[in-house]
Amino acid sequence: RLAEYLNEIFEYNVYVHHRDAHIESGER
Repeated sequence: RLAEYLNEIFEYNVYVHHRDAHIESGER
């Protein structure tokens, strides 16, 4: 279903954003 596909993309984007933010804060 399209809704499930969009939900997977949303969860992936949230994960990537959280991971990148954690990496940036760790470098500073």
